Amino acid sequence: MDREREFIKNTKPQKNLLLWGLLVMLACISLEYWAYKHLQGIKDNPTLMSEVTEEGEYVCVVVESMTDFFASSTDGKEGEKKIYFLFDSEYLYTANLREKELKKLEKILEYSYDTERTTEPEPVKICGTTKYIDIKLKDLAIDSYNEIFNTDFLTYENFEKYVTNYYIDTASKVDDDFLWQSVLIGIFFCLGILLIYYYVKNAKNIKQTLSQYSHDLEVIKNEAISLNSLYEKKARIYLTENYIINLAKGLEIIDYKEVIWVYPHESRQNGYITQKSICVVTKDTKVHVIAVLSANKKNIAVCDKIYDILKQKVANAIQGYSDENREKAKDLFKNK
Repeated sequence: MDREREFIKNTKPQKNLLLWGLLVMLACISLEYWAYKHLQGIKDNPTLMSEVTEEGEYVCVVVESMTDFFASSTDGKEGEKKIYFLFDSEYLYTANLREKELKKLEKILEYSYDTERTTEPEPVKICGTTKYIDIKLKDLAIDSYNEIFNTDFLTYENFEKYVTNYYIDTASKVDDDFLWQSVLIGIFFCLGILLIYYYVKNAKNIKQTLSQYSHDLEVIKNEAISLNSLYEKKARIYLTENYIINLAKGLEIIDYKEVIWVYPHESRQNGYITQKSICVVTKDTKVHVIAVLSANKKNIAVCDKIYDILKQKVANAIQGYSDENREKAKDLFKNK
């Protein structure tokens, strides 16, 4: 690519930011739609408890009668658990019920223990995900069932057949996974918005700069494409005969006549240089940070080269950073 075409390309908004932003947002919308449809598919087709083979499966049962809780525990991660026996028209289940589900089952619980009530309450559907019944909970379930119903029917041998090895955890919902997926998708969606925001911001900046220098654009372009000018692609900067053209944040044109102070800047972490740049202070007191590069050997050499050439271009400006130079710059601002 010749220098003129490259300069024209560099002084136009970076459409790749817009395209990437739109692609990321479109991908997020598609993923969110797929996740929602997947969730609805699970909810519309819950697994039968008799077919459960692992934890985390979504199940629903229609409760007709129940017992009070026979086991409880408090876990730092999951909070308080209370395990109940539930019955539908055919089978026996165990479930950890949240307050919300327990409220729904309140009339059924009262009816199950009130021998004088003759009107059966309407069955209530509850849903949750499956959790494995460990040996301790199985012991409690067997002992509690046999004690409540005054029998020795339930044993280790028939437990899986009549109760299954999983309980229904209403505190753990299939919606929880969807929620976390949505949060993650939302983060990437915001990234897409951010890319578009940067595109719009850069486009606006370029438009304003081109408008500000509209009468000098041809001169600036000819200087930029001249073989006597420096163009550093990594640093996204031109040093022409009369101007600094900074492309790092859209388009910034600085006339050397406006520069009163230049100095190199280093960012350090744990004593090591992580980034190098050059600060250009202009007569309007603004600090323009240019040639921002990560501090590897090649980039340091590039930054030093730009700084050396810039010092020659602004020979009358204050050069280098020191307390003395900072005071000189302050005095220049006062005397404006």
